[in-house]
Amino acid sequence: MTLDISDQHLSVLYILCSRTCMLERSHEMMDHLKKLGVGKNPIVWVGHSKGGLFVKQMIVDGKYHF
Repeated sequence: MTLDISDQHLSVLYILCSRTCMLERSHEMMDHLKKLGVGKNPIVWVGHSKGGLFVKQMIVDGKYHF
């Protein structure tokens, strides 16, 4: 059986299931930024809506895990 994701509802469900949780994404982003050398100087983070929650998650995780 093949999954036809041309239906709008199925494609949204497929995208949601294939993503990682916010905590995992924040860890991935912090690891990536650390490899790039970001954070040696002060950073001003700006986020709106879900992006703001993502930035907040990175700040909280960074305080306790990195």
